[in-house]
Amino acid sequence: MELALRLVQPLEYRDFALPEPLVLIAKLVALASLRETLFPLFLPFVPIGRMLSPEQFDVLSRVLWWAGNLLLFFTDASRTACLLLGSLWISGLLACQPCHSVAHTYVGCLFLVLAAGDRRCGPRLVRAQLVILYAAAGLHKALDADWWNGRYFETLMMERHQVEIYSKAAALLPPMILSKLFGIAAVLTQLALAVLLAVPRWHAAGVATGVLFHGSMVILLGTTFGPFFVAILATYLAFVRLPERLPAAVPFAAAFPLMSSFGGGMVRTAAIAVVMAAAVWILWRKPTSPDSAADRPAGSSARKPSRA
Repeated sequence: MELALRLVQPLEYRDFALPEPLVLIAKLVALASLRETLFPLFLPFVPIGRMLSPEQFDVLSRVLWWAGNLLLFFTDASRTACLLLGSLWISGLLACQPCHSVAHTYVGCLFLVLAAGDRRCGPRLVRAQLVILYAAAGLHKALDADWWNGRYFETLMMERHQVEIYSKAAALLPPMILSKLFGIAAVLTQLALAVLLAVPRWHAAGVATGVLFHGSMVILLGTTFGPFFVAILATYLAFVRLPERLPAAVPFAAAFPLMSSFGGGMVRTAAIAVVMAAAVWILWRKPTSPDSAADRPAGSSARKPSRA
């Protein structure tokens, strides 16, 4: 009966060692990663090739992938599942220098942070990771002159991604003006997000700002950077209070469009992710205080303690 319930409600988040928002975060990010290609063993950062051949590394990656997803969706071993999935992504990044990706690094670290948490400290760890991410990204940009003079944004939008609408808008203004404005706005927005998400009473403003910031970049660039966009939006669930149980229709409404969208257009993917984040924020709108989700007794929403 328990397995049947999990089959028809893949996003069920009760009866876990982690708080409800964190279980839902893990499952949404795992869904967003289903269509990702596993990294090969090629020019590794560390000498993994001395221990494993490329074929053996590929087999190990697939074992971790299957084990992590099966444990996450069909058992209550959520922390073990997150440990396996996080190890998969981080080991893949270490095994392939050309595959280096900040987006995938965040996803791997998010799974490991989820694995390290529990019902008391888990929400704090996830919130801290997001605050550190924005603070570090904002500080890095603030110390780079190319973000202030517009050169970085000009290269990003016109040369790397060749965004036609941006090129047309920039042509209507003096050279570099639009790129300067966007570059400075990106620096200030990320620094502001670090502050907003660090202060409990400003969480709502931080989540709204983050959805608009990342959503606008996805629409402009036409890419979700792999699972990064969905992972960022899903992480905002650590700042909200969820109901005791998801309505039965929600798993189908969220899971299957999310999976199928990664086989189609990026704009469609972005639209689904934004709608998902907006629905979560509107329906389950109360932001948590720093201790509200974390201090909930472990057995308050679980029928039995988790083994993970």
